[in-house]
Amino acid sequence: MKQQPLVVRLYFSPPLYELARLVGYAGLPLPEAKERAKPLAEKYGKQVMEKAAQEIIHIDCSTQPPTARLRDEVRRLCHQLLGPPLRKDDPGALPTPLPPPTQQPDGMREEPKEVWTEKSRVA
Repeated sequence: MKQQPLVVRLYFSPPLYELARLVGYAGLPLPEAKERAKPLAEKYGKQVMEKAAQEIIHIDCSTQPPTARLRDEVRRLCHQLLGPPLRKDDPGALPTPLPPPTQQPDGMREEPKEVWTEKSRVA
């Protein structure tokens, strides 16, 4: 049987979405992530959680202690699960909002159009 795409599994597979919620956008120091993941390993099994971690977690060794982070492609898929990212420079962040519409000179202003209703029609 063909495996579902990651986006589907991320939202419908409890080990994946619970692990993603645990780690979040900011990530966790590796020792803290391991400690917080123990209840999940007890609930779903150690092998299931190891497989889930391999699929959605990246260990950032450039920090001390190393940090467990969501993989970039997973971060982008987690918007509905975790809400919007907090930082604007985040790769999974929402696009910047459009600027307000430009003001037109008074002579160029469009007049409001008349709205027809049952009451305004003459019989």
